[in-house]
Amino acid sequence: MIGTKPGICGLPLAAYKPRAMDHGYGERSRRQDGRMIMNEDKAHFAPVDPVKAGFSASCPRCGQGRLFEGFSTIKPGCSNCGLDYSFADSGDGPAIFVILLADFLVVGLAVWTELTYQPPVWLHFVLFGPLAIVVSLWLLRTIKALLIALQYKNKASQGTIDRG
Repeated sequence: MIGTKPGICGLPLAAYKPRAMDHGYGERSRRQDGRMIMNEDKAHFAPVDPVKAGFSASCPRCGQGRLFEGFSTIKPGCSNCGLDYSFADSGDGPAIFVILLADFLVVGLAVWTELTYQPPVWLHFVLFGPLAIVVSLWLLRTIKALLIALQYKNKASQGTIDRG
């Protein structure tokens, strides 16, 4: 019966030894208290600038492989160096930055155009509607790749509470 014996799945706690996992950050191991520690990345690749990797949407480790399959879907891994992209979670960050930056650029340009040239309203729709869409789509892909590259470089991971 599960739950009647101490430990995990009926095993005593001393017999349970979780295995180390590697999610692309390099070699990982566990301390005696069970907490994960990250060691340095043992791969033989020159460091890649996160901004360069972000603008080219390439692998944050080697800078050669593609990060996306399709427009903004992250590939399972790098085809060049084999880095597992399962660590990559940009969350809602790219969308927030796109909203702030694209709106600032497009609305600022529209206001400047209105005050300088005073064009008819239909011209605003024809110029700034497509401009807003193109700028937003380009920024979304670029900022998503940049945040993933920065996440890899800084070894960012899920936050945990240290209770001991």
